[in-house]
Amino acid sequence: MGEGKVNLYMLGFNMRKILMKKYEKGLSLIEASMVLALSAIVISGVMFYYQSASDSNKTQDTISEVMSTIAAINGLYVGQSSYNTLDNSVLHNSSAIPQNYKGDNDTITNPFGGEMRVTAGKEKTNRYAITLTGVPRSACLNITSMNLGTSLVGIGTSFGDGNVADIDPVELANPVEKTLYRSMTPAGAAKICSSDENSISFVMQ
Repeated sequence: MGEGKVNLYMLGFNMRKILMKKYEKGLSLIEASMVLALSAIVISGVMFYYQSASDSNKTQDTISEVMSTIAAINGLYVGQSSYNTLDNSVLHNSSAIPQNYKGDNDTITNPFGGEMRVTAGKEKTNRYAITLTGVPRSACLNITSMNLGTSLVGIGTSFGDGNVADIDPVELANPVEKTLYRSMTPAGAAKICSSDENSISFVMQ
């Protein structure tokens, strides 16, 4: 074989090696990209599942906190016609509220990190309000729709710092915020739980 033919053969062989390396490198990049994309999907799915499970647990814990609070108030004020002495300090000093939900200055928190405030009616002293703040939209739908029995006067959202216990409830027709309703449906809750962080008030008697 002549020198020219040998050089051409070696050149062709080297080119083929270079092309094969580029081909393999290309496959490696594609494979790596696929692995990264798949990993991102898996991580996103795990995070979504974890967040959903966490929100569900917090929702159930919040419902339990409200129910325990109502039971404690019923026990403390049994036989009395007025709740005029009821406020956060009464519950803060009781065993009805778990220690991890008790903050400074009689503050009571809820599982979502917001507050739970209890206020007595000023004009209607036979009523009191339980207000939850910082409740996410998805949890708000479940919490506002729960059945609190015949002691429930009304339920609503976004009342601010007003005395909710003195507000007269209305029938559920076209649900809006800052209105107290005698009852609530899931469809109605979807309309009044419009914020990322909602304030929910229950008026009891």
